[in-house]
Amino acid sequence: MRRPLAALAGLAFALSACSGAKQAGRQLEQSLNPFASSRVSLLTAERVGPYLRAQFRSGSSVLTFFAPAADDQCARLLRPEAMVTYRKHGNFGRFEDGELRCDPVGVGSLAAWRDRRPRDTRDASIVPRAHASFREVERDGEVALVRGRFPLASRVGIPSGFDLIAMLPLEPACERPLARGSGALEFLAAGSEAFRIVGEGGPCPVLGFAIPPDAPASD
Repeated sequence: MRRPLAALAGLAFALSACSGAKQAGRQLEQSLNPFASSRVSLLTAERVGPYLRAQFRSGSSVLTFFAPAADDQCARLLRPEAMVTYRKHGNFGRFEDGELRCDPVGVGSLAAWRDRRPRDTRDASIVPRAHASFREVERDGEVALVRGRFPLASRVGIPSGFDLIAMLPLEPACERPLARGSGALEFLAAGSEAFRIVGEGGPCPVLGFAIPPDAPASD
């Protein structure tokens, strides 16, 4: 009698372990994909150069996205305190409300964007570095918009690193890179910053990346 009972106990344990593994897998998947479809209230929505910068809170993070200001649907959707649905779509997600649709073309919360992906622990002690070259195209408030090559952007899943708009703060550490139009770009695998341009004046943080307004539309 003990053997059947032991077998049943073993089967129950195996089923419980399998169920627990599936649940853990679902939790892991959710933790790696925190930007699932959800209804959000925009904290801010303001123009920065040719973009609309929209922010909303997700958990402990404030997420920032850039959308084309010339897009009529984006202009109608992205307003301060507006309630919209944000869901995963394409490279940067999609804002929706009723029949209105707005596809962001960039992201400003680069550390949160980095942290949504599984972390690569290989060579964790090494900070990847690559040469970035760019030209300043516009200044808006305390931010300079520069266009050029940022090879490490793909580390957080941002495409077209050979032609991107980057937002740099107008602070002393960024003066030399802005004047030279180049610098050493670093990717940081952890911390409050994901990218920075390093030079003689110290690190110049990259505040965001966006696809240029005149870039060919991707399928």
